[in-house]
Amino acid sequence: MNCTVNHSIFLRSNGSLACWCDYGSLKTLQEFDPCLDYAKDVYLGKVYGYIREQLAAGVMPFPSYCSKCMVLLPNAPFVPTRRRDPYVDTFQVEPSMACQLDCPGCIPIKDRKTRVARTWSGHLMLAPKILEKILRDFRSAGIRIRTIDFQGHGEPTLNPDVWNMIRMAKSLFPKSYATMCTHANLDFTEDMIDAGLDQIIYAIDGMSQESYAPYRVHGDFEQAHRFMKSFSTTARARDAKIDTVWKYVLFRHNDSPEQLLKAQEMARDAQISELRFIITQLGPLSTSIVDEEDIPRAKNGVNVKVENYKVSMKQLDDGITLARSGIKSNQLAQAAQSAALVASMMKRLFAEPQTVPSKFAGYLSELHELASLLPDSARTAIVSDIEHLSSP
Repeated sequence: MNCTVNHSIFLRSNGSLACWCDYGSLKTLQEFDPCLDYAKDVYLGKVYGYIREQLAAGVMPFPSYCSKCMVLLPNAPFVPTRRRDPYVDTFQVEPSMACQLDCPGCIPIKDRKTRVARTWSGHLMLAPKILEKILRDFRSAGIRIRTIDFQGHGEPTLNPDVWNMIRMAKSLFPKSYATMCTHANLDFTEDMIDAGLDQIIYAIDGMSQESYAPYRVHGDFEQAHRFMKSFSTTARARDAKIDTVWKYVLFRHNDSPEQLLKAQEMARDAQISELRFIITQLGPLSTSIVDEEDIPRAKNGVNVKVENYKVSMKQLDDGITLARSGIKSNQLAQAAQSAALVASMMKRLFAEPQTVPSKFAGYLSELHELASLLPDSARTAIVSDIEHLSSP
């Protein structure tokens, strides 16, 4: 069993370390403590050591969280940490929990102030000294960081120190790939180009206010597009080595062929490096775009990529296999965790009451059969997650 958290870190805006930026974001691993050495005591110490021991043994480290989390890989081989050359694959930094948008698939504005405890900074913004402390500990220990990713559950640019934090991170880890994702509802200034980003991602789901506003509630498409174009064209004019990515999540209101072709024309005009269409399972998801082949191409030279964020059938198959194996070996607790993971993923895939497509119907019958072989508490939780679904 393996998981992203094995080699990655998620620093929340309040200074604590969370398990990872999915369901595990609700699980605090370590509150901020300036007396700790974050390399020796935390990442290479007991905190992450416990997680690695459990994963290596094929056991979910935190079952109530892991069974609902998409980044857990139940059937993947565990990859041990190399003591002689330790590394962090992704150091995710959440500069802010605040956001002026109110997207349906994200944390509601009214809940942001209470989402995580204000244990250190006293507000919704990450204090730069917390990030600097952790990064310096890692550098002193010789830990490499492949990617430093400035994004989380809030808008990073609302933290007035974010550009300086990027500069500081790149000064300490110049070989790390620094990236940031923003909703782009801000004004561009040229000094942003010099902060040290290797990549900036603009989360703009639409090509007009009409196609953008249903999901990006309170967002201003014209401002977001203006920021994207200004940043990208300035970066190209100055020959700055920054990948500029337009991230366009596909929903029912922005997925027509005409809209997608228009977005590709706008992407060429904005001189971005990549137009990235996202197939999602959250929010008012697209019902016409199932895979990459459904997206029309303008053939205008724009670098179009497609990412599918939906749960894969392999993930479901792996979970079912582990659950059956657990029942066969009478390891019912492990079997229940695996079956609960599959049920949770099915709930994510099909959030609305509906008849599931035929290729997924087998998972429903498998789950009902598995649930009948498990203790009452596990059976109830599994059935609860899939009771709104029916087979064709």
